[in-house]
Parts: sequence; C-alpha cells; structure tokens
Amino acid sequence: MFTSESQKATVCKVLLGQVGLGHYFTAEGPTEECLEHWESDGANHDGDTRLILMTASALWTGEGGPKVEELRSMAPDNMVAVGSLMRCISEGPEMIDSWLKGAPVQD
Repeated sequence: MFTSESQKATVCKVLLGQVGLGHYFTAEGPTEECLEHWESDGANHDGDTRLILMTASALWTGEGGPKVEELRSMAPDNMVAVGSLMRCISEGPEMIDSWLKGAPVQD
C-alpha cells in the first residue's frame, strides 16, 4: 500500500491537516496527543474532525476507522480528500505520491 513508513506518516499528516490537526503527526508517526485521541475514539472531536482523525488512525494502524455511512456525512472537500486518497491507495504508491503533491499543506 505505502512505499515506506515515511510515506504513510506524510499521508496521515496531510490528511489530518485537512482539519487543522497536521501537528498530530511527525515524520516518525503519531504524536502522544494523537495517540491519546485515538485511544478515546476521537471523543474530544466531532464531525469531520473526528472522522478524519479516525481515518488517519485506520491508515496508520491498519485497524478500525469510520464507517462508510459516517464518511458520507462529511463536508464535500473532506469527502473528496478521503475518497481521492482511497482511490490512490488502491492504485499504488506512485498514485499516493501524486495525491500528496496535489494536497494542500496545512498544520
């Protein structure tokens, strides 16, 4: 799926940046703050922020994640970010790099 842990960490950071949580990830992986939020299933966040947070958790750990029905409730720009990422993941690491190049960088 990913070429390296570094690529996976970058994807999670960029995805979290979509909702202003890019600081929850470093090049090495999730911060302690991020891990605490994952352990509580994102309980301190709501709406799209929680869904993106839990999507990043699923990408990083390979487990869990929001249900499709929940993702359908996201704002269009967030749904496009998640949906286009999922498509790129299905097409391979090179497409993930393309997704990263086109993604807005936010912390």
